[in-house]
Amino acid sequence: MWRIFLTVSLLCWSADGQVTCRNEKDEPVDWYIIYKVPKLNNIGTTGLEYLYIDSAGKNETSTDHNKPINHPNGVLANTLRPIFTTSMPDNFGFISYSDQPPPIGTGLGSTFGHSKGLMMMEKDKTGVWLLHSTPQFPFERDQNNFYPSSGAAKAQTFICVTFNYDQFQHIGEHLLAIAAFPFDHHIPDGFHKELTQVTEKDLKKRPKRDANQVKSRELTSAGLLSAGLISAGLISAGVISAGLTGTGTSFESIAKHQIKDEMDLVLLITSTFTFSIVDRNEKPCLRNNDKEAYNRFVKKHIIQENFDRNSIDAWQRYITDRGLCDRRRPKQSFFEPGSQGAVEQICQGHGHPLSNHKDNLCISPNTLPFYYVTLDNNCKVDCVVLKEDYVVVACDVIVNQCRPVHFEKHNGQGPDMSAICQKVNAA
Repeated sequence: MWRIFLTVSLLCWSADGQVTCRNEKDEPVDWYIIYKVPKLNNIGTTGLEYLYIDSAGKNETSTDHNKPINHPNGVLANTLRPIFTTSMPDNFGFISYSDQPPPIGTGLGSTFGHSKGLMMMEKDKTGVWLLHSTPQFPFERDQNNFYPSSGAAKAQTFICVTFNYDQFQHIGEHLLAIAAFPFDHHIPDGFHKELTQVTEKDLKKRPKRDANQVKSRELTSAGLLSAGLISAGLISAGVISAGLTGTGTSFESIAKHQIKDEMDLVLLITSTFTFSIVDRNEKPCLRNNDKEAYNRFVKKHIIQENFDRNSIDAWQRYITDRGLCDRRRPKQSFFEPGSQGAVEQICQGHGHPLSNHKDNLCISPNTLPFYYVTLDNNCKVDCVVLKEDYVVVACDVIVNQCRPVHFEKHNGQGPDMSAICQKVNAA
């Protein structure tokens, strides 16, 4: 039986954030995407059914659990529950914005951005950015009336991502750039100033922006470990928390420029996420023409020298001296030199492809220890955690040998025991 053992030690504990994206079981997830189908009488859809995928690899429809999009204990209601109250603590804030706000909001002019979303966060912990396309959503801050009745007719999308609090400064900058209209909010004193500025409905009182410039920013999710992967006994014993973080997913927020037509000023400023995807072969151990792919993997993930693993300063020197500072990789993982052989063997007959995956990812037959290092935007080491987990790597043939070329977050996927990862003659 596959089990997960997490050893949290060394220099810090991971954050226990309560404001996260949540699935239909009210379990925290790093991110999810929902496509709500339109109402179609000819095939019998009510317009409240949806398709759902998340960071844990779950792929389902609302009919799998009989909870439509407006269910008071469904995915959206579970995620929005922190705002279903009139009394909010000083360490919690939220902003709902939309170019088509519900009746509780104030109407807006054409100078605001064509964008819809909601963000909420606990200061110094975690929060949620929920982007969507539904007018008048959330209709009310009420779990029984949050979804507008008008929202059933057309197809809609929702993208929810869990972020650490520090990322909300950049998200606030994004909302200022797209001139988002805040129809409901609660931002206490002491939060990022950009969030307070977004709540200002008079654009003249906001910081000056260049609306003709396309702006983008790399964002990294909190990397929440998927529900069900952590031993319930460890959680109940208080050894680790259900919000323990793993390797985050990279996203990119894009603010487009405004376009002026012959009649009026129309803002086509939008916000969106694009996954940062690593190109992969369709299955393990196919040829990779990049002969340096394995060497780059070693440089990024195998510790190359002796230093005090218990010292933040020593880790800082190592990452700086080795040229590993990269804002696109604020969370990095490292193996001890003695584990290099075990990692290589994942691709050489000891590992198995992941179940239900059509790419070159392979999983180790047992857990391995590795260091998980978190860096801030200035490449300063914030935290180092020694973990033990199953290891997932991408396996390609480099110079006639199948080797690891990419480290992937383990989201609880199991192995396909009917196949092994190794080079075959056909490769």
